[in-house]
Amino acid sequence: MSAAERVHSVKELVTLAAGWLGDHGCSSARIDAELLLAVLLERDRLGLWLIHDMPVAADVMQRYRELLKRRQRGEPVAYILGRREFYGRNFVVSPACLIPRPETEHVVDAALQRLRRRGVQERRLRCVDLGTGSGCIAITLALEMPSLEVLGVDLSASALQLATRNASALKAKVDFRCADMFEFLQSGERFDLVVSNPPYITDAERSGLDRDVREHEPHLALFSGADPLAFHSRLLAVAERILTPEGVMVLELPALDAAGLKRMQPTEAERPSSTLPDLAGIQRVLLYG
Repeated sequence: MSAAERVHSVKELVTLAAGWLGDHGCSSARIDAELLLAVLLERDRLGLWLIHDMPVAADVMQRYRELLKRRQRGEPVAYILGRREFYGRNFVVSPACLIPRPETEHVVDAALQRLRRRGVQERRLRCVDLGTGSGCIAITLALEMPSLEVLGVDLSASALQLATRNASALKAKVDFRCADMFEFLQSGERFDLVVSNPPYITDAERSGLDRDVREHEPHLALFSGADPLAFHSRLLAVAERILTPEGVMVLELPALDAAGLKRMQPTEAERPSSTLPDLAGIQRVLLYG
């Protein structure tokens, strides 16, 4: 990006920045350029265009250049800004956790629909979010259904610090526990709802990922080894031991072929299972129970 001294308007600066990011391989150059300038001007993206003719001060331009350089090096915008929206709420994020994504909102939707279908309960329902990361699923469930008793489990202490911070900022009542999810599941506790966005990117797919994801997001939360359904299979194998009689397990799925979908809907299962599509028609959510 040019370091010319002349003053640029908001519109001109975004156009220059988007072109520069695009020339350096950024696939979302325009959006990223808008988001990074908007935060410096304390606006949202829409608000930015209400001041599109406003000249940008020299000190803002310098800070903007620094943010653009970070983006050009592949750092995700969510980490640069330190936040990401999920289910209409802002969550603090860092490289300690996976960046919340829109497809994961389908997990929340499916879980809430299933619980609400059960109606009024004589006892408080218990939920555990396995691999909670930023806490976006656990916190959203707690806020959308305050009667739910929610626990978030993660192996990463750094991720749990973020999750605790998010719960506090959003005034959500969620307990967090630092543990390996499969060791935790040996505790004998039972839950009415088990939710998880488990790792499902295979090692073979690693090289094809965007640099943003491959180099910056936590591998522990991304990669499943050789089998994209390795974690899902292990969770389903212990489902009967951790679910209450009327409990349900809700898991995010990768894009699966027919064989993968068949694995997630075993005919010998003790409870019914089904999958739900996302807006693109991909079977994104598994419901067991």
